[in-house]
Amino acid sequence: MITADLSELHHSDTNEKEQKLLIRVLQLQPILYTRSTAAAVLAISPSSFDRHVAPHVPRHYVGGSLVRYSCADLIKFAEGRRTELPPL
Repeated sequence: MITADLSELHHSDTNEKEQKLLIRVLQLQPILYTRSTAAAVLAISPSSFDRHVAPHVPRHYVGGSLVRYSCADLIKFAEGRRTELPPL
């Protein structure tokens, strides 16, 4: 979650509606990740992401050549790779 110093929102030039909107925007979670952020979310290196994940999840092209990966697709990938450990 994005954290920010919200004290600057209390200036007289911003009304209450604008303050609420700014707070909501600051609390948004990204739904598309860069390669390095997607790797960090999965707790792997970017090179491991390239080898083991990227070939199996859809790419989202933003602005032509900018590639992003969706949070939902990364969750599906991780859930699909889950294995149960045998009992001890």
